[in-house]
Amino acid sequence: MRKDFLSLHRLTKTYAGQKAPVLKSISLRLQKGQILAVVGESGSGKSTLLKAIAGLIDLDKGRIEMEGTRLLGPSEQLVPGHPDVKMVTQDHRLMPNRRVEEGIRFQLRAYAREEQNRRTQQLLEDFALLELAQRFPPELSGGQRQRAAFAVALADYHELLLLDEPFSNLDRMYKEELKESLQRTLKAMESTAVLVTHDPLDALSIADLILVLRKGRSLQLGTPKQLYLDPKTPYIAALFAETDFFPPHHYKEVMGKVSSPTDEAVALYGIRTAMVKLGRTEGGIKGRAAHKTYQGHRTRVRIELSKGIDLHAYTDDHSIAIGTTVTVQVPIEYLLRFDSEGALLKS
Repeated sequence: MRKDFLSLHRLTKTYAGQKAPVLKSISLRLQKGQILAVVGESGSGKSTLLKAIAGLIDLDKGRIEMEGTRLLGPSEQLVPGHPDVKMVTQDHRLMPNRRVEEGIRFQLRAYAREEQNRRTQQLLEDFALLELAQRFPPELSGGQRQRAAFAVALADYHELLLLDEPFSNLDRMYKEELKESLQRTLKAMESTAVLVTHDPLDALSIADLILVLRKGRSLQLGTPKQLYLDPKTPYIAALFAETDFFPPHHYKEVMGKVSSPTDEAVALYGIRTAMVKLGRTEGGIKGRAAHKTYQGHRTRVRIELSKGIDLHAYTDDHSIAIGTTVTVQVPIEYLLRFDSEGALLKS
């Protein structure tokens, strides 16, 4: 059994002047080399959790341990923070008088020249900085500075890397490539990482584990597949993929001839937009294409069914016109079922 690298035990924090805690009894365990993504809306406690792990704020209750050793808060040590923990914020400051390449090399100054050269070249390539290597930070755009901050932060080895919204300023053309580079670099270094993001798709693509926070509470902790396929609440289901919900008394309008359910515990059904099959032929439930949005490789269509029920679907048939009669099929195996408390019911 592998030993826990990072352990959070019932972390609770309330800021002065506030009644509700920004963190309420948060617990989790990470093994060495794992990447944890913390997801939630603004005010959910994501950044506070990161600051607590970094040793920058004191907690009201709880304990943080790294390899069995308790990490101290700022009131317990002269200089806040920990030498083996590196935090990269959204506005991570690069030294303005050092070119990008010089900033990376400075972090590697304790290494032999050959290793400095190899590591610097690798990081410049991984984070698309070769053409920017001789520029100073003030000459870079926001996204370029963020890529440079990645490279500088990862140049020297740290046991634990904390990333605050690492992809927020990145251009789409670089984002996926850089997520891959970051994941590959972290795995190669065997560094453990905790990142916070407002974009659940970033979490799905890079993390080993995902923690969903809402109003300071932990809603679900699990692998990306667990959170996508088995979301514990409707909120989590909608957070990770577009999802339509409908009550049991509209089951027939959505599912058609599929036999009505007998489970009285179900209070709400959910179906992922990506699972709805849209067509123009016979078969399925008839509806009206009420709105469509072109998205390049696909078109998103809102379909009006009977009794005021709307479903959404994706299609590669971009010629569907608004007002057209279409058919939809909802595979019963992909239905999400929730009880009156909003908890997922297993099939």
